[in-house]
Amino acid sequence: PEKCTFKPIKRMLFSKKLNDLNNKDLVLTNLKKFAEAFNARTHFVQVMDNAGNTNSVSEFQKYIEQKAIGGANVYSNLVSDDKFMAIQSYAQEHQIDVITVVKRSKNVISKFLKGSFSEKVVLNSHNPVLILMDGL
Repeated sequence: PEKCTFKPIKRMLFSKKLNDLNNKDLVLTNLKKFAEAFNARTHFVQVMDNAGNTNSVSEFQKYIEQKAIGGANVYSNLVSDDKFMAIQSYAQEHQIDVITVVKRSKNVISKFLKGSFSEKVVLNSHNPVLILMDGL
């Protein structure tokens, strides 16, 4: 729109279990392209419902670094039973400019029973949301 100004994107948040993705390399490649286009720092955030499995966090970080995603990334572990609220609090505390979610195709029964985290973020987040598709 005319006379509209946009806030620069300097901090992105990405939160997704990589093992849950059908095509994690494609998702991370698209995330990398977006981060590089804006010269943005990516915050890779894992939300766990218990404080136990820190080994999966180091594996997550190692995989991201092997894929050479961006430069000065931030890796954080959060423990919470409410992933949405944990992400929102982290985004506010770290002044995140855009939250990145991955949209997966689900069958009707699965969507009805569990709902969609990406849909919840898009509809309720105070931050702009970038949606990456899994498997396209």
